Parts: sequence; structure tokens; C-alpha cells
Amino acid sequence: MTELVLFKGASRPARTLDAETLIERWQEGRSPHTVRAYGRDLAHFARWSEAAAPGEAITRLLTGSMGEANERLHAYRGAMLDAGLAPATVNRRLSASAPSSSSGAPSGW
Repeated sequence: MTELVLFKGASRPARTLDAETLIERWQEGRSPHTVRAYGRDLAHFARWSEAAAPGEAITRLLTGSMGEANERLHAYRGAMLDAGLAPATVNRRLSASAPSSSSGAPSGW
């Protein structure tokens, strides 16, 4: 399992957590409907990424460079638009997958 180092800096000590634990923590306090919807979106991203699980797909995003993550998310967006998905669906799926998102699962990381 790849560990993610969080809050590396002078003001906070570094912590390591795995992506599956981070996803579980994000789910805490969310409505069951929201958790199911984002779970489906993360599962879609994992399938598109050819990852075994959503946590693996998110770990790949977070352990690469910011440029690599940005490129990967742009490719994912393009694939969804090419498949004819509605812009609202594309945006919701991106918000679940994008670490920088203010509403996606990784946002509290």
C-alpha cells in the first residue's frame, strides 16, 4: 500500500494515511445518498484508470506530480465528454476524483 504524506511543513507534523482510509474519513457525516453517488463516481474513475479500486486510482493521482495529476484528470474529462456525458455528470465525477476539488472526496486530505 502506498502511503500519502499529508501536511508536510513547519506548522503541522507530517502524517501518512492510505487512500482508502482517507475516503472513509471523508464519508463520515455525509448523507448516505451523497456517499453512494460519490462512491459510484470514484468507481467509474477507477475503472477508467484501470485501477483495482478507487483508493488505488486516487493514490496514483496523489503520488504523481501535480502536472501528471492535472494531465490525467484532463484526459478523464475528455474521455467523458467524448462519450457524450452531460457536462453536469462530467463535473460531478471530476469533483469526486480531483484532489484539489472543494466538494470531492479527496478535498479534506
